[in-house]
Amino acid sequence: MLVFLTPGQVESENPASLMPEFIGSETCRECHSNPELSEAGFNIWEEAQNEAHVHALSLPGVQFPEGTNDNPIMVPPDGSTWDDYAYVIGGFGWKATFVRKDGSQVTGAELAQYNLETGEWTAYHPGEDLSFDVECARCHTTGITPEGSWNGIEADSLGSWAEDGVQCEGCHGPGSLHATRAFTTPEGETDVLKDRCGDCHNNGGRKGPIPIIDGYVANHAQFQELEASRHGQVSFFTCTTCHEPHVPLKYKDLIGNTFNGKRLSPFRKECQECHPSREANHPAPIQCVDCHMAPASKSAISNEYANGGLKGDIASHIWRINTAAVPRDSMYTSDGAFLKADESGRPSITLDFACLGCHQDPSETLQWAAEYAQTIHAETGTSIDKEIVDVPMSSRIVSNYPNPFSASTTIQFEQAEAGNVEIDVFDSQGQRVIALASGRWEEGVHEVDWDGISSAGLPVSSGIYIARIVSNESISTHMLVVAR
Repeated sequence: MLVFLTPGQVESENPASLMPEFIGSETCRECHSNPELSEAGFNIWEEAQNEAHVHALSLPGVQFPEGTNDNPIMVPPDGSTWDDYAYVIGGFGWKATFVRKDGSQVTGAELAQYNLETGEWTAYHPGEDLSFDVECARCHTTGITPEGSWNGIEADSLGSWAEDGVQCEGCHGPGSLHATRAFTTPEGETDVLKDRCGDCHNNGGRKGPIPIIDGYVANHAQFQELEASRHGQVSFFTCTTCHEPHVPLKYKDLIGNTFNGKRLSPFRKECQECHPSREANHPAPIQCVDCHMAPASKSAISNEYANGGLKGDIASHIWRINTAAVPRDSMYTSDGAFLKADESGRPSITLDFACLGCHQDPSETLQWAAEYAQTIHAETGTSIDKEIVDVPMSSRIVSNYPNPFSASTTIQFEQAEAGNVEIDVFDSQGQRVIALASGRWEEGVHEVDWDGISSAGLPVSSGIYIARIVSNESISTHMLVVAR
C-alpha cells in the first residue's frame, strides 16, 4: 500500500490514518474557482495558479504566468536541451535548479543555477552529488510517498508524489476527506494555519537555532524567525495572520479578483491594525515592514554597499531591530553559524540591514543611522525595541471553553488594571463578526459568552475565528474554533 505523506506527517502503525487518497487540484477547481461557492468569497483556485507554491516543481521548458519572471529561463544549463531534464526546481521567483531524468541535480562551480533577478548563471553545490528524492519532494510536491521512484527506476528509491508543485492538497491534505484546515500534526496540534507553513519554511528544524549562510539568514528559515520573535509567542499569531496564502506575494500585479468590493491583497493584516499608535518620523513615506522586515535573508541574490549597507532577497521575520551602531557580525554566535538571541530568546537585525540597505550613500554610516533609529518612534516616548519587547499587557485573553465549540463558548480574560475594554470576534479573513463587549472593566478575571451568532443575527459557519481584546492601548488575541 502506498502511503502519501504531506509535509510534517510521519509514518505510523496505522497507515490508513494518514489519509492516503489524493484527488488532484483540478477537482478542487470545480468549486473553489466559483466565488459564490468558495468560503473565501473570491476565486481561490485562479489566484493560486499565480502563486509561487504551485510552481515549486515544474516541467522543463514550462511557461510561467505572463507578468512574472523578467528574465525567464530560455535555455537549460551548459548547452544541453530540455529533453535532458525531468524537472526544474523553482524558476518562478528567485532561482532555478535542474533535475536530470535519472534523479540527479545539476551542480557545479558555474552554469548550474539560474538567478532570475540578475538573469545570470551561478554555482550550485560545486563538488557535491545531489538527488531529487523524497526529502526534497516533501516541500516541492503534493502528497509524497517514500516508496518507489518518480523516474520509473525502482532501485533509485527517489520516492514519488501525487502532483508536481505544492497544489491545494499539499497544504490542506487529501481531498478525499475534504480539507477543513483542521489537521492533526505530529505534535498533536490542530493549528494548520501556523504549522503547515512551518513544515517547509524552516532550515534545520522548525525552531531555532537560526542558521547563517554567507552572512545572511539562511533560506527557508522564516518559521524559525517567527518562533523566535514576540509574534511567535502570541497564541493567535500565525503565518496567515498577515499572509493571504492563495494570493501572489512576489508578483502583485497578477492579482485579479476582488473581495468585499476591494481589490485583493497578499496581506490579510497590516502592521498598523495591531500597532495603531506607532508611526515613524521619516522624511520619506515608508511602511513598518520596510525597516522591521528588511531583507536580511538570502535565497539567491545579496547586495553589499560601500557604506556597509546590506540587502538580501528575502524579508526578515524577526521584526526586532538593534538600534545601536553595531555591524551585522554582532547578530551572530561566536562561530558565525547562527543568529544570537538575548536573554529573552529573541534575536535582532542590525541597522546595516534595517537602514543602510536603502540609505546607500557613503556618508550614511551605522553611526548616522543610529542617531535617527533610536528616536524614530520618539513621539510615543519609547524606542523601537521597548515598544516591541517591554510594553506590559494591561489585559489579555486567558482561554475559552469549550474550544472547539458548537453552541456557545465562554471567553475568559484578565485585567491587570481597570480600564476601557473592547472585545470583538473576527473571521479568518480579518472581517469583524461581532462586538462582544465595550465598556469599563475593573482589575481582575472576567468572562464573556459568545453563542456563535454574528452581529447580523445569523449562526457563523464552522471554522477558525479570532477573539481580540483591546484595553489601555494593549492588544491580546485568542483563536476560537467553531465546529458545527
